[in-house]
Amino acid sequence: MDSMMGVEIVQLLEKDFGIYLTSRDARNLTFAKLAEMEEGKMNKFAEVLDKKTEEGENLFIQYIPNRETVHLPAVKLNSHIDSDLEAPIVFVLPGVESIFKPLEYLTNTLKAHVVGVQYSYDNPEDSIKEIAQNTLPHIENYLSRDSSFYIIGYSFGTLVALEMISLLEEKGYTGILILIDSSPAYSSSSLKKHFAHETDAQFQTAVLMKICTLLIPLDVVSQYEEMLKCKNFEERIDLLLSLIPLKIRNEVNLEKQACIALYNRCKAVFDYTFENKKIQSSTHLFKAKYPMVDEADDYQLSEVSDNVAQVTAIDGDHVTILKSPGLVKAVSKIVVLKQ
Repeated sequence: MDSMMGVEIVQLLEKDFGIYLTSRDARNLTFAKLAEMEEGKMNKFAEVLDKKTEEGENLFIQYIPNRETVHLPAVKLNSHIDSDLEAPIVFVLPGVESIFKPLEYLTNTLKAHVVGVQYSYDNPEDSIKEIAQNTLPHIENYLSRDSSFYIIGYSFGTLVALEMISLLEEKGYTGILILIDSSPAYSSSSLKKHFAHETDAQFQTAVLMKICTLLIPLDVVSQYEEMLKCKNFEERIDLLLSLIPLKIRNEVNLEKQACIALYNRCKAVFDYTFENKKIQSSTHLFKAKYPMVDEADDYQLSEVSDNVAQVTAIDGDHVTILKSPGLVKAVSKIVVLKQ
């Protein structure tokens, strides 16, 4: 084998087969060695796929509702205080999945009685305002006129928090609002960036494909086109479930209703506009140092609140901010100071 042929073979193996050799190795190459290398490459590729699937399952498990408690509009969460002691009330409004596990690192440290607000699963609402209206009576059960309370909203939950504090202010309540890495403007920009679409069919497909790629490796382009051809949302969900092995679906408790609820909430963000009087309650924004989209320093919260008391950047992104000691320290300080 001459040097030019050796170079061509090396380049061909790198380009078409992802096999990397030195020119010296190429000169000593045999078909048997090549077959052995290809087999090793395929085994390694299979290991990568298995690892990605496992990582997807572990991530997704955090975001599937607990069927035993999913019907409850409000649930008591663990915190850093005994249940029989007098302390402020903190209402927690989670992300679009309506799951509290990602927020446990924060809520477990709070010296307050923490109540998690769940969005309807079996009959998911069509708008942010409707979610707030439906959960308000359950929130009021925990309130008294002379008690201090806080509302913590994360991601999607910030929108519900804004609507809820507006409803409470109309009834004469005043609380403290703590928003974590979102606002109406930020949520809208983020969703438009990650789920760009022109039709409902495209949006439905984008949401379902996001679920699918969390769980299994797949050819996104071809499956996207296949899902887009489905007649309606029901057919798209059926196709999604058929792509994911039964073993994985059972392990993560993925079912059709979870897809419907997630889609309804995502669509509610696209349709959302804050139309109430400006909020008077003290509002604190904690934003990620590494944002998903570029936005104004206060995420345009001054458009919906007359009392933006604090805007603080916390190390991390939209997900890792919840594990930040800086966030825990800052939020705990607000709760303690306002007791």
